[in-house]
Amino acid sequence: METGKDTQSQEGITPARYRLLNHLSAALESQAEMGFEQSDIDDLRRLIAETNVVLLAITILASVLHLLFEFLTFKNDVDFWKSNTDLTGLSVRALWLDWMSQVVILLYLIEMDSSLLMTIPTGVGMVIALWKCQRGAGLKFVKFSAGEREKKAWYQSVFGVFGYELRATRLRAAADKTSESGSNDNN
Repeated sequence: METGKDTQSQEGITPARYRLLNHLSAALESQAEMGFEQSDIDDLRRLIAETNVVLLAITILASVLHLLFEFLTFKNDVDFWKSNTDLTGLSVRALWLDWMSQVVILLYLIEMDSSLLMTIPTGVGMVIALWKCQRGAGLKFVKFSAGEREKKAWYQSVFGVFGYELRATRLRAAADKTSESGSNDNN
């Protein structure tokens, strides 16, 4: 005669796990409405069915904590750069290298068809790194008036084709100071 324990091991699934799988299956089917392909849903269903519940819970907890800490990192990074007006001790070259490495990592993740859990935060990090480069180097878009466009040579107004010129304001200010000091020395 079989015991209840033998029956559970022969079936391979407990009633609680069966209810959990049915609930998750219904939730996964609703993901199809959001654009997930059936193969992705089947992969998730197989992952849930074949993975130990404790391991699955630890993995989900680690993913949630990773996203939380990444969000807090982004928040603190943006807060620091918004309030920072002095670049003492900060390397603009390092900011650009960080941005370029973020671009390479993002392109790699896209090429490898990585999960959105990795690709989206990396893309947000790349955009924030570009914003930090803009803040550090002092780049900004400046509206180009029609009178200024006519006064500039063609090669100086290439960016003005759409009405804007990209100017490195800190470099221009330094050049203006240099030209002012040179003209004051001549007087």
